[in-house]
Amino acid sequence: MEITYLVKDNLRRIAKLYVGYHLRTKVVNLYLNFFREAKNLKELDQLIKDFSSKAGSEEEDALAERLVKIHEELKILLGGMEK
Repeated sequence: MEITYLVKDNLRRIAKLYVGYHLRTKVVNLYLNFFREAKNLKELDQLIKDFSSKAGSEEEDALAERLVKIHEELKILLGGMEK
């Protein structure tokens, strides 16, 4: 999907709520990579679920947990763009 200013801006704002400074850049970049790969919201959901289920280390678990929270918040905003 195309990354718009709305997505980037809201992603950064939501990430500030859920992620500390040290992980924020990783989470935002990871989400943007998934966003670029996905063709629609369903595919984006699946990519994030796959990542969170494959998380092995403690850091990956933390990233996956925060990524899911951020995705749930952004999905509300992106739902209006999907039409």
